[in-house]
Amino acid sequence: MQTQAAARVRTTIPEATRFGWVNLMALGGAILLLAPVVPAIAGAFDPLFAILLAPVLVGLVLVRFARKAGIIWLGVVSLVLLVMNAGFIPDALMHPESPADFVPVSMLTAGGLIAVISTVPAFRSARGRESGSRFPRIAAGAAVALVAAAVAGSLAARQMVTSDVPVSGSIVVTQENFAFGPGTIVAQSGEVNLYVTNRDSARHTFTVDELGVDMSIAPGQSRLIKFDAEIGGYRFYCKPHEAGMDGDLIIQ
Repeated sequence: MQTQAAARVRTTIPEATRFGWVNLMALGGAILLLAPVVPAIAGAFDPLFAILLAPVLVGLVLVRFARKAGIIWLGVVSLVLLVMNAGFIPDALMHPESPADFVPVSMLTAGGLIAVISTVPAFRSARGRESGSRFPRIAAGAAVALVAAAVAGSLAARQMVTSDVPVSGSIVVTQENFAFGPGTIVAQSGEVNLYVTNRDSARHTFTVDELGVDMSIAPGQSRLIKFDAEIGGYRFYCKPHEAGMDGDLIIQ
């Protein structure tokens, strides 16, 4: 009797302490939920971002109390989030100098991929088919290390940002509260000099498609933008926030 009881204890303890696919999926969801934290610390908390992640919290709760349904829910939600942000992710990952953009997007990508990849094996595990693979533990360690590296690397890149010096006659433009000031810029034809300062916590661009102008401006950075323009009207905008951040450039 004692031998059988001891054997049951020995086989039960590893099962209880094993880091499996369900745990890995929950970790992916947790990383997703933490994504808005860095922008909040930087003063750029986006309520819409938090609302979009609310279904992730629902999925984690379901994983705890209704495991199979939670796994399916969390997997689908993670995939939808990745697809919805697919157009924004590559650009944000190319600019670590903006922690409020780079870090949450890195976490969104890492957490979302982990949750999606874990969906099928986690569901199989919930049905009693745990594979015993070491991959979940390895992937979890890699994900945590990746997030830590993203935070450290982005903070280091932020410290290396420098600003340009304005030239005489430069037109001063500000980017603040996700809007351009002024919203209408008037300049003379020929060489145009704009001195654009980003006062937000997120990265912006000053982009004019017709003139081939596309300057990235990090948080707190000022850039001198020079270009030639003929008489006419042009639209300038910020690529990451094009929906509501634009203005008119009038060349006389």
